[in-house]
Amino acid sequence: METQVAPRARSGASQHADTWVFLDGEMLRYRDAYLPPMTHALHYGTACFEGIRAYWNPEHKQLYLLQAEAHYARLRRSAAVLRMDVPHTNQELISITLDILRRNDARTDTYIRPLVFLSSEEIGVRLHGLSAAS
Repeated sequence: METQVAPRARSGASQHADTWVFLDGEMLRYRDAYLPPMTHALHYGTACFEGIRAYWNPEHKQLYLLQAEAHYARLRRSAAVLRMDVPHTNQELISITLDILRRNDARTDTYIRPLVFLSSEEIGVRLHGLSAAS
């Protein structure tokens, strides 16, 4: 039996290709986001996340972001457990989140999944001397 390998190149077929994301300190299109296969977090699970809800109010034509400050404070504490430094304040993270929602023209209930992970291209079980991405 021959083993099939999934294609590696990203195609434009993703439903998210044109959405905006924030990676390594910059806004970019999802199709342009890249995580190298040697990324520490992929090998060792050195990542943490939060789940933030935003609800669309059609009467007010406004998206309401819920408890973002508390979520980002919790994300920062989770990152600290893994010895990761989040390079943005909670207020900066909230501003980045709002910018992403605006750029993506979110007009429906939305789930935001901020991630912090060790992005160094290193193989080795350790937490010191590695860079984090958010």
